[in-house]
Amino acid sequence: IEAYRMVGGLVGMATNVSAGTKDYENIISAGYNYADVKGESYVGGIVGGTNGYLMVSRNYGRVSSDVAYAGGLTGVSGVTSKLYNLENYGEVAGAEQTGGIVGVFSGILCNSINYASVSGSSEVGGIAGSIANADASWLVDGEEKHHLSACVNYGSIEGASDSHAVAGVIRASQGVKVQTCYYDSSVSMVNDSEASELSDFSLDALNGWVSNASPLHADLAYRRWSMNDKHQLILVKP
Repeated sequence: IEAYRMVGGLVGMATNVSAGTKDYENIISAGYNYADVKGESYVGGIVGGTNGYLMVSRNYGRVSSDVAYAGGLTGVSGVTSKLYNLENYGEVAGAEQTGGIVGVFSGILCNSINYASVSGSSEVGGIAGSIANADASWLVDGEEKHHLSACVNYGSIEGASDSHAVAGVIRASQGVKVQTCYYDSSVSMVNDSEASELSDFSLDALNGWVSNASPLHADLAYRRWSMNDKHQLILVKP
């Protein structure tokens, strides 16, 4: 699959819409892509860009961009986006702002894993290439609006600058929370101050976060992290 911008394995661009007095959120769920996806910018294995729900989806194809905004699942997620239970197995090769799950991240991203290599020129991350800037207007009752939580990166990272195991760049002095994110230090290029090495991970911490998330994300409350026979972290039902 190859195009100029807004290129996805399943959807080019997914946006929420309003009609009269009603608001409609877009939802992409249980999406699988095996094709290679290529474009100049806004390129994702499932969707080029989204400001809605993207959940329980996997990408196996190679994702590449010539300029910016490439992600294993989506190139860009907007501030209203909610990204849950995503997995990437396909190589991601871009230029600027390239991530194993999302190129430029805003909104909520949790319970997701990247297994593939991620490369670019700058702002390269195993989960997100960059976390977009947040300001006071994006806080909810004084709390952080953007959440990057319970994510794991197993892939190698290659970038000339601002490249890290989990998030390449966090463009914010407020409004962002990164917690319980992990990486495999044997393959990731650099340490990440917002993450912990996989050898030091705590299943209790991950499971506790999923449980405590239930007031906001009831659909995640039944899930639990576990280690399979390949020593991979997976989400399972209790």
